[in-house]
Amino acid sequence: MSRTLRFDFKLVFTSHVWSLDIEESMNTADFITYINNDTNLRQLFNIHEHYHIDIVKAGSVAYRQPELAPPILASFIETVGEKFNPRTTSFYLRPVHPITEEFIRRDDYSVAPNYTQPPTPEIQPTSEMEIVITSLNEETNLDEINPML
Repeated sequence: MSRTLRFDFKLVFTSHVWSLDIEESMNTADFITYINNDTNLRQLFNIHEHYHIDIVKAGSVAYRQPELAPPILASFIETVGEKFNPRTTSFYLRPVHPITEEFIRRDDYSVAPNYTQPPTPEIQPTSEMEIVITSLNEETNLDEINPML
């Protein structure tokens, strides 16, 4: 019998986290299929049965929003135990629309209706910001300020 590894899964752009035991010897292609077919996981995260679930390895620092990183690749050779360490690896679950193939964004409540959006911080103007704003007028040529505009 194969040993199991416990991984944490988080629904993208939410605070919903769940731990799940995965067989160490399962190849990554079967791992992706297993997650997509797990009805308990879909119920827990309120993911519609017709959505595909991308599995994204958490901690992708190359992306401004790690939830938008590419999903893990399916392999019939590499196993979950060989590829991922449960002490250092967790995953995002990213539902993908079955027709448009676009994945869930922060404002898509049809997949995660229990999601509550964190409040947007209000920007308090500093004295430097006020100077820049007041120094601009209708006659100002924006190309002179920043040619990239």
